[in-house]
Amino acid sequence: MIVLTGPSASGKTSIVIKLVKNYGYSKVITTTTRSPRVGEMEGVDYYFVSVIKFLKDKKNNEFIETIFYNGNYYGTTRSEISGKKVLIVDIKGANTFYEELGNRLTFCYIDAKDEIKCQRMQERGDSESTIRSRINDDKKVFVKENMSHIDFYIDTSDKTIDECAKEIIDKCEVRK
Repeated sequence: MIVLTGPSASGKTSIVIKLVKNYGYSKVITTTTRSPRVGEMEGVDYYFVSVIKFLKDKKNNEFIETIFYNGNYYGTTRSEISGKKVLIVDIKGANTFYEELGNRLTFCYIDAKDEIKCQRMQERGDSESTIRSRINDDKKVFVKENMSHIDFYIDTSDKTIDECAKEIIDKCEVRK
């Protein structure tokens, strides 16, 4: 299983799409309390649940990891972790996965220059205030040195998403 982490608009979701489409991976579908964005589908992009359901499942130890980020809960259920899959989590989640599953997973830190991330957020329709907030929040949350383990660092600023996905696959093959 491949675990991706990194700041907003670094390219994580686009890389996951390529890994699924071109390399036979399945996306781990995480659970969130946030509302769906335009085009997102239940059970494909996320499991969208109420705060009450999320907290009940958390209390019942259904999640391997959870986070409260940007005013919403996110979590990965234990039932989603199996097979040839790829997952996006924050640094705390990556650390939890490393503690629980260790070297059975490959951990990739994905990043891009701030101006590239801003451009990507504008293209997906985020407001200027949201963009500023996410860039500032991410500087506090996504600090590489706070990650217990990183197998690979990928900067998506000057590469296509296809190149980034292939780089991950190539590095995973060498690692085996």
